[in-house]
Amino acid sequence: EMFFHMDHHGHKFVKLFLYLSDVNLGDGHHEFVKGSHDWRKFNKILSVKNMKSIKNQVKIKRKLKGDFWMNNEAVSQFLQDRVIKVTGQAGSLFMEDTGGLHRGTKVESGQPRLLFQVLYTPIDSGKDPCYQSKKTEAFEICRSTSKLQRDQFEDMCSLIVE
Repeated sequence: EMFFHMDHHGHKFVKLFLYLSDVNLGDGHHEFVKGSHDWRKFNKILSVKNMKSIKNQVKIKRKLKGDFWMNNEAVSQFLQDRVIKVTGQAGSLFMEDTGGLHRGTKVESGQPRLLFQVLYTPIDSGKDPCYQSKKTEAFEICRSTSKLQRDQFEDMCSLIVE
């Protein structure tokens, strides 16, 4: 999505991105607004006088989710010092909480941007249907087929969701 947006998966999560092709500026690089994933702190940043327009857009985006498109130019103008532009060679990895403002940019170079992404969610968020209904078969299969000892496997899963 080329508009700044926030992912709303309904639970705690983090995404891992892997560039499968070299990505420079103009190749559809990724952008993230630093600090926007921490809503409480980000609200304070947006509380200064000249941020009223962008603060209203963020508020509406949080409420309407995918039914509202933010103004990219406003985000770039008012938050330009907070926008992180992520480029890298094929094989570069980055991880982020995409509950913060982010986007993929337009490919202007003509070179296709290829990336792979993985969504990590905790098994015990309490909001996931598989946990609410105690349907954890996939988790149990992974644990039972893992070469790790049971406690090692659970330690690794804890590291992923913390």
